[in-house]
Amino acid sequence: MNTRMLVAFLGGGLIVSPAAAQETSTPVPPPVPEKKICRTITPTGSIMGKRFCLTKTEWQKLNAINADNAETGLAGRRLRNQKNSDF
Repeated sequence: MNTRMLVAFLGGGLIVSPAAAQETSTPVPPPVPEKKICRTITPTGSIMGKRFCLTKTEWQKLNAINADNAETGLAGRRLRNQKNSDF
C-alpha cells in the first residue's frame, strides 16, 4: 500500500512539473548596464589630471549641474557690475 501511495505521489509530481516549467521558461533578460565614458579632468592649479568614468546619463546630469552653477555665478557677477555702475 505504501508503494502505491509513493508511485501516485511521484506520478502526480511529474504531471505538475511541466506546467511549472512552462511558467518559468520565459525569463526576463537582465538589464544591460550602460557603458562607462571616461574623461580626464584637470583641476584648476594642477598639472595632473584625474580620470573620471561615468555613464552617459551621469555625465549629462553633471553637465547640467555645472551649467546651472556657471549661470548662477555669472548672474551674481552681472548683479555686482550693475551695482558698481550706479555709483
